[in-house]
Amino acid sequence: MALSSGRASVTTPGTAVRLSTDALPMAETILVTAFTDNSDYVVVGASNVVASHSTRIGHPLSPGVSVVLGSDSSPVQPGDVYVDAVVSGEGVTWVAI
Repeated sequence: MALSSGRASVTTPGTAVRLSTDALPMAETILVTAFTDNSDYVVVGASNVVASHSTRIGHPLSPGVSVVLGSDSSPVQPGDVYVDAVVSGEGVTWVAI
């Protein structure tokens, strides 16, 4: 079992950012946590994720809140998970197991 971790920050709201651009192994689970100092929601999802309040697509996280993605029967690739933010510079930290 390999452990990977990182952070993803959104420079331009409305532009989805990959959790990782590195070639990483599939993970049984990925714990994604919104930065505790975010001032608004960040949204986690697929490449079509949108954080905008009026057109939101994905799973919203308020500051400091986490979500677990994947399972032993449905692993996930960190590079296939994206984040978008309402506010520039906000984002998430993540750990893949």
